[in-house]
Amino acid sequence: DDAGVEISDEKVRINSDGIVTKPYQPSFQCTKNGNFTFTANTDMTIAPWNQIHDTGANFNQTTGVFTAPVAGKYFFYLSIMAQRDDNGDYQIRIYKNGSQFVGSNDMNDAATTTFQQTTINAIVDCSANDSITFVARNGTGTTTFIYNSPYSHCGGYLIG
Repeated sequence: DDAGVEISDEKVRINSDGIVTKPYQPSFQCTKNGNFTFTANTDMTIAPWNQIHDTGANFNQTTGVFTAPVAGKYFFYLSIMAQRDDNGDYQIRIYKNGSQFVGSNDMNDAATTTFQQTTINAIVDCSANDSITFVARNGTGTTTFIYNSPYSHCGGYLIG
């Protein structure tokens, strides 16, 4: 009995904007909206962001939180440029559900180091509704800051 079961040979669906909607492929890319100043010795979600694209509307550019719409493996990256104005160390991290998943090591250089570009990435196994955030930390410094668009950016997409 096929009651309530839809059987289809449809493999691909493209909407009027040219976006593939089947198979479902959520993805997003953003650049930093404004500079970001650290609070010493505090893990802080980096926000707000300017959206380049957000297929599926799963990344909240105001809060900096991505919510996985479906279970699967996702690729995420975070690339940050910091202007070094003090001797504090800084790190960037990708969090899953409020806990660190991956991160950079301390970038502890003299204040005379003007800029540092740091990039991290991860493949994260997510369940539906898991959250991903991009986090920054600076141990002691408060005058070092993260540069804005286009030097600092993030993104992610479902890979399977």
